[in-house]
Amino acid sequence: MPTVLDVISNALIEVGALAQGETASAGDSSFGLSKLNRMLDQWNARELYVYTVRFDEYTLTPNLQPHTIGSSSATFTVTQRPIEIRSANIILNDVTPTVNTPLNIRDADWWSSLTVPDLSTTLPTDLYYAPKWPNGEIYLWPIPTIAYGLQLNTWTVLGGFSGLAETFDLPPGYEEAITLSLAESLGPGFGTNPNLMLSDLARKARAIIQGVNSEAPRISSRDSGVPTGGPPTPYFNYRRGS
Repeated sequence: MPTVLDVISNALIEVGALAQGETASAGDSSFGLSKLNRMLDQWNARELYVYTVRFDEYTLTPNLQPHTIGSSSATFTVTQRPIEIRSANIILNDVTPTVNTPLNIRDADWWSSLTVPDLSTTLPTDLYYAPKWPNGEIYLWPIPTIAYGLQLNTWTVLGGFSGLAETFDLPPGYEEAITLSLAESLGPGFGTNPNLMLSDLARKARAIIQGVNSEAPRISSRDSGVPTGGPPTPYFNYRRGS
C-alpha cells in the first residue's frame, strides 16, 4: 500500500511541481500533508464521500439530557463527533434476546416545538441530534429513566493523517480521486494552475466514488391496473404487546 508521502508526491507530479524521480522537500511535503487533511475535512461534510455507515452501541445514563458524543469529555467518547445520525434504536437489554425499538429522528424545529421537553419515561420515542463542536448533543424524548442501550447509525468520517510515513488505506477509487483532487488543490501554492485535462480526470475520479457511495432510492410497485384490497398486513407492536 502507498504511504501518505507517496500520494502527496504523485499529486505534486500531476500538477507539475515535482519531476518523476525527484523527492519532495520537507517543506513541500508538510504543506501537502496540511492540504490533504484540509481537503478530507471538507469531504467529510458531504455525504457522497462517505463510503460506509457505522452501527455503534452505547449505554444510556438515566435522567441525563442531553447525552454528548465526541472526543472532549463526552458521555459517549469517539474520535470525532458524528456529522449526522441517520437512524437510531433503543436496545431493550433487560430481556432475552434483546429487542431493538426504532427512534424517530427529529429536527431542530420539532425539538423547539415541544411543550414539555423535560418529560421523562422508561422508553423514549424520539431523538434530536445537534451536531455541535467538539461534542454533538443527543436529545432523547421523553428523557429515559432506565440504562437501556442506544444504537446509532452514523456516517463514517475520513480520518486525517498524522504523518508522511502513515499507510494510505482507503476503499478502491479513493487513492486516484484524492491524488488528482489534491493536485488541483496544490497547484496555486506552487504557482501553477491545473490544466483542463487534470481537472477533468479529477472530476471523473470523484464521480466514481460518489456513484458508489450514493444510495439507490427505495421503489415499490404493483401490477398495473390491479388495485390493492383487503385489510392491511398485521404487525406486532412490542410496546403494546399486540
